Amino acid sequence: MASVGKYNIDTAFTSFSTTALNSLTTGSLATVSSAITNGTGLALLMDISLNLGSFNPSGTPYLEIHLLPLSGDGSTYADQSANTLVATLQVTTGSSAKVAVACGIPVQPGDFKLQIKNVTGSTLAASSNTAYYRLYDYNLNG
Repeated sequence: MASVGKYNIDTAFTSFSTTALNSLTTGSLATVSSAITNGTGLALLMDISLNLGSFNPSGTPYLEIHLLPLSGDGSTYADQSANTLVATLQVTTGSSAKVAVACGIPVQPGDFKLQIKNVTGSTLAASSNTAYYRLYDYNLNG
């Protein structure tokens, strides 16, 4: 019988940003997350989930997710740039709470940090904003 590949999700969603998103103005970057370690589990993929308080974006609103890998010196992380962009999460217009999810984002082995850029055309809500991630890989013997 042939092997069947299945996702292997070992971790639950983990919060990586809460108060840093509160009142984040459009065009601004949220504070960088703490280091996320991927040196032992060697996950291949990541899901990002954003739960945002009620605000009223316009146009074609979205948020950018940037993955900042650990640099060669072992203590600093890459600066946010077009090269660090790993996902854009579209959000709906109109005054309401928002939920945005990106799945299957490739991640490299080793430590990295995540950063969010507000490109919604509006300031995010003053409270009730949380960003989550989870890491996973494939089980080819499933």
